[in-house]
Amino acid sequence: MTGSAYSATANWHQSQFRVTGDVETYERRQFCPQCGSRLFYLFDGGVEIFLGTLDEAPCDIKPLIEVWTVRREPWLLPVVGTASNTEDLPKD
Repeated sequence: MTGSAYSATANWHQSQFRVTGDVETYERRQFCPQCGSRLFYLFDGGVEIFLGTLDEAPCDIKPLIEVWTVRREPWLLPVVGTASNTEDLPKD
């Protein structure tokens, strides 16, 4: 999805989120209809946003949790100061 070992995302409450412009949706995942870039993901009460898609991404965000750690490359160390999601794989 990112072409990298990392994905820079942040979660907000849906009430803090506003979309302008056209967006396509597939299974609660939103994409740019022009280029196909993944933009955000809606979940119960929240939205996960890919930070690189924001015109003005906040610079003071620090990692709080690592997910998909079961797929961590063996040469990558854990991110210091973060929790690890022990339920890394989707249930559906």
